Amino acid sequence: MESEEKKRAKLDKRIKRFRSSENNSDVSPLKGFGLMGSIGFTMAGSLGICIFVGNYLDQKWHTKPWLTLLGIAAGLVFGGFGCIEVIRMFLGGKGL
Repeated sequence: MESEEKKRAKLDKRIKRFRSSENNSDVSPLKGFGLMGSIGFTMAGSLGICIFVGNYLDQKWHTKPWLTLLGIAAGLVFGGFGCIEVIRMFLGGKGL
């Protein structure tokens, strides 16, 4: 069994390593808020546009609710791809 001093020394090393990694973070809270806002607007925008187009086509061609449902699915897909692009740009990578 380990002595109490060795356990305490290991714990102190872990705490110091954790605190040093906290201080070296380049990501500010404002950047995090910006990322979350961008993701939210990307999803809301793509869903809103696709639902609007689907509803318009449903009214024009009398196919209610099928094209609206298709618009919801398309909005989720496009929004997902848009969110992936936003996250890649945030992390400094290249887009699709």
